Formats: sequence, C-alpha cells, structure tokens
Amino acid sequence: MNITVSGSTLLAAIVGLIVFVIGLIVVLRFLFAKRSSQKDLSKKETSNSLLIGRNKLPQVDVFRLSGTFFNVALAFSLSVVILAFSWTKYDSKIENTTMVLFKNAMLKYNLSDINEILQGTFLQQKKSADIKYLSIDSRNLSFPKETLFFALKGPRRSGHSFIKDAYKAGVRNFVVSKKVNTAEFKQATFILVNDSLEALQTLASHHRSTFHIPIVGITGSNGKTIVKEWLYTLLKDDVNIVKSPKSYNSQIGVPLSVWQINETHEMGLFEAGISEVGEMQKLHNIIQPDIVIFTNIGPAHQAGFRSTNQKIKEKLKLFGDSGMLIYCIDHDEIHDVLFKSKQTIRTLNWTCKKNAKADIRFELKKLQQHTEVKATYTKRSFRFNLPFVDESSIENALHCCCVLLCDSNYHNDELLNKKLAMLNSMPMRLELKAGINNCILVDDTYNTDYDSLKIALDFQDQQNKHLQNALILTDVFQSGKSEAKLYQEIADLVNSKKIERFIGIGPKIKKHQAKFKIKNKTFFSKTSSLTNKIGKLEFNNECILFKGARKFELETVVNSLSQKLHRTSLEINLNALTDNLNVYKKKLKEETKIMAMVKAFSYGAGTFEIANTLQYNKVDYLSVAYTDEGVALRKAGIETPIMVLNPDGNTYQLLLQRKLEPEVYSLSQIEMLSNFLIKNKTKQKLKIHLNIDTGMNRLGFDINEIPTLVNRLKEDNKFHVASIFSHLTSSEDLEEKEFTKEQVSLFKTAAENIEKGLNIRTIKHILNSNGIANYTKHQLDMVRLGIGLYGIDGSGKLQNKLTPVSQLKTYIAQIKQVKKGETVGYSRAGKAKKNLKIATVCIGYGDGLPRLAGNSKFSMQIMGQAAPIIGNICMDMCMLDVSHLENVKEGDEVVVFGSSKSLNALSKAAQTIPYEILTNIAERVKRIYYKD
Repeated sequence: MNITVSGSTLLAAIVGLIVFVIGLIVVLRFLFAKRSSQKDLSKKETSNSLLIGRNKLPQVDVFRLSGTFFNVALAFSLSVVILAFSWTKYDSKIENTTMVLFKNAMLKYNLSDINEILQGTFLQQKKSADIKYLSIDSRNLSFPKETLFFALKGPRRSGHSFIKDAYKAGVRNFVVSKKVNTAEFKQATFILVNDSLEALQTLASHHRSTFHIPIVGITGSNGKTIVKEWLYTLLKDDVNIVKSPKSYNSQIGVPLSVWQINETHEMGLFEAGISEVGEMQKLHNIIQPDIVIFTNIGPAHQAGFRSTNQKIKEKLKLFGDSGMLIYCIDHDEIHDVLFKSKQTIRTLNWTCKKNAKADIRFELKKLQQHTEVKATYTKRSFRFNLPFVDESSIENALHCCCVLLCDSNYHNDELLNKKLAMLNSMPMRLELKAGINNCILVDDTYNTDYDSLKIALDFQDQQNKHLQNALILTDVFQSGKSEAKLYQEIADLVNSKKIERFIGIGPKIKKHQAKFKIKNKTFFSKTSSLTNKIGKLEFNNECILFKGARKFELETVVNSLSQKLHRTSLEINLNALTDNLNVYKKKLKEETKIMAMVKAFSYGAGTFEIANTLQYNKVDYLSVAYTDEGVALRKAGIETPIMVLNPDGNTYQLLLQRKLEPEVYSLSQIEMLSNFLIKNKTKQKLKIHLNIDTGMNRLGFDINEIPTLVNRLKEDNKFHVASIFSHLTSSEDLEEKEFTKEQVSLFKTAAENIEKGLNIRTIKHILNSNGIANYTKHQLDMVRLGIGLYGIDGSGKLQNKLTPVSQLKTYIAQIKQVKKGETVGYSRAGKAKKNLKIATVCIGYGDGLPRLAGNSKFSMQIMGQAAPIIGNICMDMCMLDVSHLENVKEGDEVVVFGSSKSLNALSKAAQTIPYEILTNIAERVKRIYYKD
C-alpha cells in the first residue's frame, strides 16, 4: 500500500494531532483538580456540586468548559486528519478504518463487541449491521436490521417462541439462553448466554458506564413517574436529559431505558421499581445514580417482602455507596431505617413539620388554587408558589424543589416561581378516547421526544386494525442533536410505520417536510392554523395519535375531535390490566391456556379496548355472553378465538360468518345447531364448547346425560368439541371446600368419559379467578379469568398483588351553604344538624351509582379526603358534605371509587357485590383508557 502525502497535508495532520493532545491534557488536568477539591468539601457544599454541572463551584464550571474544549479539539483534529487523507492516494482499507473510528466515537456496538461484553458464545455468526436498538418484543420492531432481540423467559412463555416472528419481521441478531435450530435462520447471528435477562442488564450496565453524566435515580412506592416527568419539565430547558419512557422501572424496563443514553445527553432521570428482594441491587448496577430520590413508602408490592422495613432497606440499595439521597423525614419509617442504618449515607432531607430538624424546611400555606411555600436551606430563605393544594402533588413537587435547590443557579425566587408554574395541570399518561366520526384518539400530548414517540406509535399499531392511522406531531425540542439529524431520525421512524395521514405543526418540522414520505401530509406553522381548518380535514374512521410539546397546546385539537360525552368518566388503566393478567399467569403452568372473560362490557370497562389489550398479551380465548358481543369484537379487528356463552338460535348464521364458537349445554340445542348446519350445507365442522353441570344447576348437561350426549355426537360429524368445561359454585368460599372438590371430581370423570367415548383429546377447564387462587392444582388445560383481571380478588389471597383497573370520577358542579335545620335532596332525607357546605356532583343512579349508598352510607374522595353523600341520590347527581374541606371549589375532581377498598365500601353500602357495581356503570359514562 503506497500513500503519497504533500508537505501541507502532513503539516495539517500534525497541527490536528497537537490540538487533540492539548485538549486531552486540559480535560485530564481539570478532572484531577475536580476530584481533589471535592475531598475537602463539607456536606452542604458537596450537595451543591451534584446536580447538573451548572452550580457555583468554579472547578465544575471550568471542568465543563474544558470538556467542551476537548470535544471541539477532538472534532477539529478528526476533521483535519480526514481532510489530510482526502488529499492522499489510499486504498479501501484506510477508508474502512476511518468509518470504524466514527462508529466507535458514536458508541455503536457490533456483535463481536456485544458477545465479549456478555461473555457469550456464538451459535452462528453472520455479517450484520451495528446494533442501535434493543428489543424483547417481536410485535414492536421499527428498525429490525439494527435491532438486537433478547429472548427472555416470561411468566409462562419464553421469548424463544417468538424468534420466528422476529426473524420474519427482519431481525437478524439474537441473544438466547438455549440452543436453537440455526438452520431455520440462515442469515441470523445468535449469541448464547446463561440468562437472557441478565445479559440484557449486563449490556445496559456496560453502556451506562461509558458515560460520565449525572444520573438521578427515583424510587419509592408512589409518585416515581410524576417526579421524573416534573423534573424533566423543570430542567429540560437548561440541560439535555435522557429519561425513562413512561413508567419503565422494572428489571426489563430499566435496562431498556438506560440503553437510550447517547453522546448528546448531559443528565439522566431513571425510575426504579421493585417487587421482591434482590431486584434493586441489579437496578443500581444498571443506573449507577449520583442522586437518589426516595419518594415515599406504601403498601404497593408488599407481597414480596416480609415487612415494610425490609422493603425500605431493599429500595435503599438503589443508593449504593456514593452520591446523595433525597428524602422526606416526615415519613417516619424511612427516616427510622436510615437513622438505624450502619451504612454511611450522605443525605439531603426535608420536612414540612415546624419543629423538625432537616436540611430543608418547607412552610406551607394552602390557598384556594395554589400553595405558598417558604423554603429554608443553608440559612437562606426562598419563597415560591406550587400550583396545587392536594397533599400528593405537593409532596412530589417538593422532592423536585430539593433537586433545584441543590443547584445555586436556581437560588432565585422569580426563577423558581417561573419553573414551578410549568407543572400546572400536566397530564402524565397516554390516553385512549372516543372521537367524532368513529375515530379513536390516542392522546399523548404531555411531552415529545424520539423514544416516547416510538412507544406511542407502537401503541397506536395495537388499536383497531380496520381504521387508518393518522399522526399529528409538533416540533421536537431539547434533543441535543442537530436539527437535520433529529428530523431525519423522526421521519425514518414515522415512515417505517403504517401512517396514512400525517400533520406536522411548527416551523421546524415544516421546514423538514420533504423527509416524511407520506402521501397525505399537511404542515402548519402553529396549532391555531390547524384548529381553524379542522372541519375541512374530514377525519373519519381513523386512529389519530397526538404527540406534541406542551407549548403547542395540542389538547385544543384533541378536544375539538373528541366525542362530547358525559363529563363523568370511568378511567381504565390498561397497564393494570396487563399486570393483573401476569399475576395469574405466574400461578399457572406454562402450558395452561387462559380464557379471558370480556362479557357484560368487560365488567363495565368496555369491550374492544380490553379485548385488544388481552389479544396483544396473547390470551388463548376470549369469552362473551351473547353473539352480538362477539360480532362487535370481530368487526373491531379481534382475531383471538371467542366462545359465546348464550348463543341464540336466531344468531347461528353470525356464528358461522364471524368464526364464533358457541357454548352447548343441552341435547335440544345440539339438534337445533345440527339442523341449521344441514340447512346451510356447511362443510366445515363447527367448534363447540360443552358445558357440564356439576352442581351450579343453571345451564349444562347433567351427569346422567353424558352417555346420550356421546352417542349423539358420535352419529353426527358436524361438530368439533373445542373444550369441555363446568362452573364452580363457591370457589371463593373455603368453607365449601369439600363441595368444590366434589365438583372437580365429577367434572374430571364426565370429561374423561366424553373424551373416551368420542376418541378425542380436548381442552378442559373449570377454574375461575377465585378458583385459580384457591385450587391452583386443578387448573387442567385452561382457566377462565374474569373479575380478577379487573383487580378484584374474592379469594382473599391475591388482592395485595392486584391493581384495580377502573376508577370512577366526576366533578363538582356547584357549592352551596345550607343552614342548620334545612334539608338536602328529594324527600328531605338529608337534614342539616349544623351549618353545612354542600357540593353537588354530576353522578347519580342513572350513571350506575346505587341509591342505597346515599344518606351518609358512602363517601367519595375530594383532594384525598372523604366527603359523605348527604340525602338521597338523584338520577343524574348527588350531594356531598364538604364542610370540612377548606380549599374545595367548583370544578374540582371527585373520585367515586378507585381502589379495591373504596369499591368494596360502595358495594357494602349498596348491599351488593363489586361485580354488580362495575357492570351497572352506564354506557353514557365516558370511558378513558390510559397507559402510564
């Protein structure tokens, strides 16, 4: 290889090398100075140096400057070297070497690097692209060629089962924990490791260790996501931040979050949640935080710990042995554990109590719509307002205030007020709403960045397959990337999805409109321009995703396209639905199938949205009560097998057309179905499900009818028996244990006789939600999961592991003063024994609120405090006693029920069961579906 270099070229290369060396010396010098100076800092001085490198310590400021100089020097040096080489005669090997240098500088990983990090073994190695993305889900793949798929072991199914799906979608790089038949995947690379999840965590930990930016880790029982998002809102204009998407805080979510860190980021915000002993140490190794915020402690995930103290000690492992811990000493249990701990922990603690000693003391004065705060820290006082009056929001905001006060740049009352005002009424979740003209609205308008956009687009893909997808996207801020690179990446992501209509809002995205390869695209400079033309755009039968920065106020567009329904709403947490499903999965064998009950409007929670989430989570069967419910699901794009419990003879044609499988419970029903199939000359066998009555005495074949049933099915080849099942009468009542065992025994005998008589092997199922908890060993081939999916446990064994899916909310329409001796409501049932303050709220028995719950038998929640119903409940409203609530006002939110405790309390007041409360919520009550 011969290279000819001119004198000017050589001089340019030497100058570049000198600049590089100078930059390296400068940064090493100040790095050493920074570390030396920090050894002698006091506790309070050190706390001021931890935040984001924007503080009063001159060493840190110069360090950041030197870091910038180093980057400039490096970039300049590389530019000179490349320019020099461009003037030379060289072969392809040098060109390839230069490209490798840039890839390493951008922290891209090739498969050899990853295999070395994971200490794995190549089962098969093929040439592949550099890895940019990690995936554990074959259903969500935007850039498969640059993706590394980890086959994880799930609660019941292994990710190895989905390698074929991922390969078919274009993935060519896999990490597996057991050998696979590589001959089926001739173009793929496989890395074999002992444990795929540990490998994912190891890779993320390695990736984190290559970046030296301050990281804030957030743990606690509640408020983690809110504190993270609020911190991001407060700091994003000053520093480029990487954060956990949504509530990615698990053993899987944390490594996927940390993998997002790149060379443009200056700070990280990551949540860490645990459910059992040993998990937090792994998360600490991945996050490696400099500051830890411990929000609070509560009953969430208590089942995995012996005591609250043990849970606190486990959560404190996120802290490790360096950095600083922020917590509130008013949480006595946390403070006691820390006080008794032998571990040397540097803390920044705070209090709202007058006589308590803490590093920061907050004095609060609640007014009608905001709270005045006086903060005392390092002998200085700061005054600012919080746009909240409820306790939980104030606590979350004060945690954020502590982080701000760590940085002397925020020691300014005017700046603090300006920052904290940004937290007012910020939504924190992705919501699914009904829109006009049969549209579905995916409202994700509280922030916008590349990673949250990807999650939102994946969620949109899961919705109704018969609707066209539309995306309304605004300018994206604080990415740390060049504008051209940022919008190219966003356009590549959007172009990889099935988006039929695209609307861009903002001058920057409009400038890059040519990058979006979508035929139906429109761009506006501001949101008002879109709202002025919204009627002319004619949205029909579309799933519309709204994703935008807060300043664009996309909520105005969402409101204009939303169905104008009852303001009272039932909010359904789709994350909780999935979590509850996984609670039951963990009790089942891997091969046991799950039938999910979505009858009765999915226990009031809605039909398609629930069924769609269950289908996405790969349940084996869905069950509805009537044929029209199944037809509606099929029209909405649900493809999972569906059993119909009560098929009417007039709907048999629809059963065939929509591939619905009827329950069969009598010989006469078999005759009707057989005659229908003969009349329609149906060649394909109809799948049926045989119901055996073992003691319910409702529907089903009696035990003594089994021989006749077998003979009848033998002589008729028109049916395929998909399953045999029965209903337990008292699965929740252990006092009826013997009767339940007898039912199980009768069923097993009956099912065995049917299978032998017909010479078939079919699916057998008898357990419902309570049966899964109390009689797990009788799970047979399949279980039927109903009320447990929605967070209600009647067995007494699983409630602390389940999360209620539904929360019923309304609002205060009017507040009145009622004098002593006056009455409230119909029949003068509510009598004032003293002067009262009464709030009229917009929910009544027409919405499903039982009349029996009136007259102080049940209380709703306003700002976390109980407000009892006074007087009789009306059709469309009821009245609450709010005399004890100082800051209550018209328009305030009212929670009817949200926890299992409040739902049970309402059921008790109405002398009924939770099932009836949930299924009686009227369809006029707006359903809002959301994901945290």
